[in-house]
Amino acid sequence: MDKAIHWLKRAAEKGDARAVYTLGDMYSEGIEVKLDYTEAAKWYTLGVEKGDASAENNLANLYMTGQGVPQDYAKATELYTRAINENQADMSRYNLAELKLYAPPPFGNQKEAVPIILEAAKSGNTYAHITLGEMYETGRGVKRNYQEAAKWYKSAIDADWAEAMVALGEMYRTGRGVPVDYELARYYFDT
Repeated sequence: MDKAIHWLKRAAEKGDARAVYTLGDMYSEGIEVKLDYTEAAKWYTLGVEKGDASAENNLANLYMTGQGVPQDYAKATELYTRAINENQADMSRYNLAELKLYAPPPFGNQKEAVPIILEAAKSGNTYAHITLGEMYETGRGVKRNYQEAAKWYKSAIDADWAEAMVALGEMYRTGRGVPVDYELARYYFDT
């Protein structure tokens, strides 16, 4: 694998955008190399310089979490927005909404997150469906509404998301937003 990484790095250094992005992913996930967020940031930054929207999204993730780079919500917001505008909208929109939900002010703003995450959900992002279910269940950024939470969890279940099945099972077990139904609860827990 060392030879493959050598050739991948050579291709990246010569400007191959796919090689640049692949190296960033390898280092950010520890695939065939030692996990190294700083090295991942280096490759994603090179990808951003080449206009790669996927690299923008992934570098923004590093800035949001402070992995391999200093935590910088403004830079993360800028990169997510650029990626959204460059047709990497699905995941970047979801990630921007997550930043708005959980970052401290002034970057975090739960009310601003709502339309962003709704747009991500409408475009088919299953993470957004689960997050919307959680938002409505807990009242984070929206008025608590168990029926609406159940609706979003059910839509995530259509994509076979176990997390949504457990959440909906718990709602049926407790009767939050849906009638108490132990058989359905057991079904969702066991599926």
